[in-house]
Amino acid sequence: MPDEAPLIVQKLGINVTPWDHGIWCSIAGGPPFVNEIVVRRWSEDGRRISIMLDSLNFDEFAPDEMVSVVELGRRPHQSDEAVERRAKENAAFASLRPDSSPHNQGTGTDVY
Repeated sequence: MPDEAPLIVQKLGINVTPWDHGIWCSIAGGPPFVNEIVVRRWSEDGRRISIMLDSLNFDEFAPDEMVSVVELGRRPHQSDEAVERRAKENAAFASLRPDSSPHNQGTGTDVY
């Protein structure tokens, strides 16, 4: 049955990764479905993570916030090379966090 909820798990925001996770949701009152996370990026101040879903909707959360997600697992069409590349990108994501120190919080005196 397509609207039967899948297993939903709680993960820290920093561990929610594109293509590996989705959000159980519905759009405009339609039937619920797993909306795959396809893009993830840091906010400019480095305090939040923004995601884009397959439906082109967006969400955001803190890296230490617990997020309800569906673990998608590996799909048959994914090559070993693609899985390895994604694992490296995911491992490097935390190091790409912008400076979130107080001098870079949009006070009008930002230091770059």
